[in-house]
Amino acid sequence: GAEALARALRRGLELEELSLEACEVTPAGCEVLSRALAGKRLSRLSMRANDIGDEGCRALAGCSEDLDLSATDLGPSGLAALARQPLTSLELFNSPKLGMSVGEWVAATSSSDWPELRHFDMSCCGLGNEGFRILCSKLADHADIMPKLETLCLGGNDVDDNEESASHALSERLTDARGGRLRAVWRN
Repeated sequence: GAEALARALRRGLELEELSLEACEVTPAGCEVLSRALAGKRLSRLSMRANDIGDEGCRALAGCSEDLDLSATDLGPSGLAALARQPLTSLELFNSPKLGMSVGEWVAATSSSDWPELRHFDMSCCGLGNEGFRILCSKLADHADIMPKLETLCLGGNDVDDNEESASHALSERLTDARGGRLRAVWRN
């Protein structure tokens, strides 16, 4: 699959968008695709529901400005590679490794990461109350991180109903810290 697509790209096939959702692409297939794109950036690439892990995500990090790596087994090291890319949209729905390591990767996030990012979807990543607080607080306290962010999707992250008022207040603080330009969607 990925090899045939890579051959077509080398022969001159021009693409703006590519969706390979649930196509059983492997990390090796991601490497082949990345080499075939060599310097070209797609406007959108979806690799949703392929078990490509950090290795495959790192290979594809620079291939598109709008990237969907939902349900790909992405972890913190793959996310770090993505942070250095000029992405405008990043979908990471159903990435539980990120929820389990939220304290680690949020602490490592700096103002040089994702300077162009406008849409960030981390729905259903298992952030829980603490992860939700860590991520939203970092973004509220550091408006220079993801400075162009307009939409932050955090729904389905097991935010406890007992914490709803605190979560709502934090969401409002985040929106206010971003001058009202950021819409945070977080209710389950």
